[in-house]
Amino acid sequence: MVKTNSLINKYLTVYNNSKLYFIIWGHYNNNNNNNNNNNNNNNKNNKNNNKNNKKIVIQTVGWFYIIFSMIIRCLYLGFSSSLPTTYISLGSTVCFLQVLAFLEILHVLLGFTKSSLIPTISQVFGRNHVLLLALAFTPEVQSHWGVWLMFFIWGLSELIRFPYYLYGNNSPKLLTWLRYNAFVILYPVGFGAENVLWYNMLPVILERRIHFIDMPNKLNFGFNYYYFLLVWITLTLMVFPQQYMHMFKLRAKKMN
Repeated sequence: MVKTNSLINKYLTVYNNSKLYFIIWGHYNNNNNNNNNNNNNNNKNNKNNNKNNKKIVIQTVGWFYIIFSMIIRCLYLGFSSSLPTTYISLGSTVCFLQVLAFLEILHVLLGFTKSSLIPTISQVFGRNHVLLLALAFTPEVQSHWGVWLMFFIWGLSELIRFPYYLYGNNSPKLLTWLRYNAFVILYPVGFGAENVLWYNMLPVILERRIHFIDMPNKLNFGFNYYYFLLVWITLTLMVFPQQYMHMFKLRAKKMN
């Protein structure tokens, strides 16, 4: 009987030790798996951040080239003489940078940047609308002084915004101050330049029926781009004060 009890005790000891071993081993494996998952997630985030940073660097270099070229052209040709050829000289580069800006919407959705979604969509689509859908199709207006002003204001704002994104939380005080104060002048002046161009492009668009879809056609659908623009411009004029005030609220939160 004593032998039987001793054997039972040995088996229980072995069982308990093996159970403890498996518990420790399982906990070790779970920690390893969690660490591996965290490392994989960190690697993915680093890759995504690297891609975002590359895009930001491209935009920064591109807009620096635009602003630098505009200043050199003014010094070499004279301010008034350089205005009419601004689009011919730099329009294709600005168009490329603005097409690349569509990635900003994706980056906001994926959390790569902390910008608000609605203002980002509004800015990207608003700029590309006036540039790619209207100005690119109205060479009669491409020599207008409003093109120079619009490009210059866009460039200044982007040379503040993109370096601020690159620095992140370590942004210099001057850059942070510019990020949340320069819009006070740049935003209304840029918006005004865009609307000056719309005012000059509307008669050309109507006369040449740019982007019109006339009936009859196979789809039995008509589209009047001129009337669409009247609605578009009216809406942007109505929304502008709200967006402007929203930027002041962001400024107050950040600067305080």
